[in-house]
Amino acid sequence: PAVANPKGRTRAQPVEDTTAKNLGARRDQLITLLTPKLPDNVDVSLWGVGFIRRVEIGRRTASSIQELAGLWRHASLRVLSELRLELPASPGDHEVIEHLAAVLPRSISALEIAGSPENAGSLQPLMRALPHLTSLTLLARLPDAELAHPTLAKLTISGHQFHAAPPRAISLVSPDKLPAVRALTFHGWFANDDVVGAFARSPWSQVIDHLHLDTPTGHVSPMPIAWAASLARGLKKRKLKRLEITGLPIPFPVRAALTPLCDELICPSHAVVLDDATTHVVHTGKPEWGTGKILKRANGKLEVKFGKDVKVFKADAPFLVPAAPT
Repeated sequence: PAVANPKGRTRAQPVEDTTAKNLGARRDQLITLLTPKLPDNVDVSLWGVGFIRRVEIGRRTASSIQELAGLWRHASLRVLSELRLELPASPGDHEVIEHLAAVLPRSISALEIAGSPENAGSLQPLMRALPHLTSLTLLARLPDAELAHPTLAKLTISGHQFHAAPPRAISLVSPDKLPAVRALTFHGWFANDDVVGAFARSPWSQVIDHLHLDTPTGHVSPMPIAWAASLARGLKKRKLKRLEITGLPIPFPVRAALTPLCDELICPSHAVVLDDATTHVVHTGKPEWGTGKILKRANGKLEVKFGKDVKVFKADAPFLVPAAPT
């Protein structure tokens, strides 16, 4: 339809698409009708096309998890693909894991699981029960040496709530038992932990193609150039197909050192003004000087002692990068 305006012209009025509106309302009605009732407001279900795609079960007791047995038989969960589980934060959750292995839909391809950071039960019963699993995220939970799966392709070691991701977790699992894993993510590790060194010293440095260092916790300082050297030693003569770094400042010299170690590098890079928490630096153009100690900051300049010599630099000199005290 058209309406007249004060100048005598006419303009078209948008026609409301009642069909699309009615279909949307009907879809919302069906979702409300068909979605299984989750017992807690911390639980979430997300629909895909025709079926629920993802379920998130918040932290609860072992008995309340077992009371959900009927949930997994609901028709809308027949092709569930993603599941996030927060198991009780107590050691010895093997009984809960055995129960879940018997009732969870075998269609699950991505599993995120929390629990006790130490002495948790083995996840291997779940690994055996989920033949289509391709992605596993350990939420502040240490893996066990039994962990094995033929098709798992991505492993994420993540922090959760008040616990940082433990870098040593990578040393507890074997590439021989997870032969398809080629992507590894560290998320939410404590910023002072040498997560790159933990990876470089492990046998995973010889098989991982995609490495993602994602957003540490705590006081975040620029990546030390020593981490790039550690990664180079761990990789030996091979290259990563993709190295992605997020949430961590990368000085230009460090980026330059990382570039030859991968086919694709994705990371923030910028000149770094060394903050007050930085006490030692390396001059990337003069590695033979070793590690220098910052003696004084004043007027945008730094006094740095290398061995017996004291030298003065601009505070934002791109060739000065943070280093660990020696």
